[in-house]
Amino acid sequence: MGSGIAAHLANLGFDVTVLEQTKQMADEKLALAAKLRPPHFYISGTVNTIKTGSMSEDLDAIRNADWVC
Repeated sequence: MGSGIAAHLANLGFDVTVLEQTKQMADEKLALAAKLRPPHFYISGTVNTIKTGSMSEDLDAIRNADWVC
């Protein structure tokens, strides 16, 4: 569900960062979301605008976030 929300917000032009336990997990979930049908990413290339990281190393990336889920 989180990757779907991330996709829809990115489609609307928001800056989106997806954090998981590891960066690899975040990258894998985003790649999976990009393959779903019907597509979550309806604007070509939107998936490439989303930043990924790990909660242990990149938590600072959401310091100024307006919304966290």
